[in-house]
Amino acid sequence: MFNFIIIFSNFISRVLTPLIFLWISIILFLISILFFGCFDKNYSSYQFIYLKFFVADNINYCVGFGLDGLGLIFILLTTLLFLLVFLTSLKYNFNYLKEYSYCLITLEFFLIAVFSSLDILTFFFMFESVLIPMFLIIGM
Repeated sequence: MFNFIIIFSNFISRVLTPLIFLWISIILFLISILFFGCFDKNYSSYQFIYLKFFVADNINYCVGFGLDGLGLIFILLTTLLFLLVFLTSLKYNFNYLKEYSYCLITLEFFLIAVFSSLDILTFFFMFESVLIPMFLIIGM
């Protein structure tokens, strides 16, 4: 009986995890459409700006995220592409579907952060962070 529970829970997590990430990707796509609809095309600077200040040992650093016209289009295309990738990955049954889904959603979040970063240091860290799930996806 205990073995059946383990096999059943593994099957449920294997089936539900990609579906949960598909819903997360749908929500991210809808949010990016909302940002695209609320974007003011007559304003030539960044919009939807979020700034977070850090102070540690006399070092001040500010992490900033915001959207300009080009970054918004890239975010819209990224969320659409990952939505299509999640839909097609549900069609195929392969061994590492759960891990593949984790890597894809992590990659999507990092790409959104890359396209919305305001300063070069945040852009560098987010761009380099994209390489980790990409390496894992290629290795699967």
